[in-house]
Amino acid sequence: MKITLAKHTGFCFGVRKAIEKAYQTLKEHKRKKSVFMLGEIVHNEKVINELKKEGLELVSSLKEVPSHSILILKAHGTEKEIYEESQGKDIKLIDATCPMVKEIHRKALYLEKKGHKIVIFGDKNHAEIKALISYLKDFIVIEKKKELKDKELSGKIALLLQSTQSLEESLEILKILKKTNPQTLFINTICPDAQARQKEVIKLSKNNDKVIVVGSKKSANTKRLYKLSKKYNKNTYWLNRAESIKKNNFGKEDRIAIISGASTPKETVEKIIKRLKKLYSE
Repeated sequence: MKITLAKHTGFCFGVRKAIEKAYQTLKEHKRKKSVFMLGEIVHNEKVINELKKEGLELVSSLKEVPSHSILILKAHGTEKEIYEESQGKDIKLIDATCPMVKEIHRKALYLEKKGHKIVIFGDKNHAEIKALISYLKDFIVIEKKKELKDKELSGKIALLLQSTQSLEESLEILKILKKTNPQTLFINTICPDAQARQKEVIKLSKNNDKVIVVGSKKSANTKRLYKLSKKYNKNTYWLNRAESIKKNNFGKEDRIAIISGASTPKETVEKIIKRLKKLYSE
């Protein structure tokens, strides 16, 4: 068995900084005040469980956060309403939003102010998109290109993308928009790290017998990697832990590539590699 580990594994910059901020906040405040996170700060069960063990409390609503507490905001961004409501409860906010996500907000608001309708290609129910649209007035969210058939768009249009979106699919959306709106403005807001992982997984999927994509089922960027790899290599497997490996899915002569999502700890990848080597050296 030959195992090729992708260059892009483990946390991306934004995830790493968010997690570091969470641990630093706990270190400074947990003995004095309760520390909460509104929704998962990043989409990885192992990371969340470890933070909870350190004292970080997970809540699903601002109503669950008492006054005078500390609230860490997730890496994907936070709805405008949360900022406003927290002020009335005297809650200290620790902003762990990814810098790339903040940049998307800035660009969207600027373009809307300039008179553009904002077309967002992303997952409507994802935390990042929910946060973004809470600041906008003139927008639509598209999940699949077929949805554009029912949309009558005119005037100035700007296409922005969820930070973990597929560039291939985004360009297809742009092509459709330009048929009726040739002056559509395209702003590539895909995170550079996400783009690098996507390019690498395509290359790996073409040059290996099998591919393992490591990450949580909740992770949007891991989902994109899996779908891209599956497109070029049907023998692609999505795993979140070493114990999920099924021995009959792999063989001693396989060339296996391994890549992870941006919120996957390196330790998880290392355990999967260790498990593979143990299973197929027996």
